[in-house]
Amino acid sequence: QTGGVKKKAAKLLNISFRSMRYRVDKYSLGAMSIDDEDEGDGMSVGSA
Repeated sequence: QTGGVKKKAAKLLNISFRSMRYRVDKYSLGAMSIDDEDEGDGMSVGSA
């Protein structure tokens, strides 16, 4: 349904992208690296 786009998946689940990413990490549901983030906020781990 989403073509692998995590932001669309979160929208279908009626939760924020960050909430979905947290739950995926918390429950070890799959690998979601920061590079896969399609949120578009320009932030990344380690940026100042």
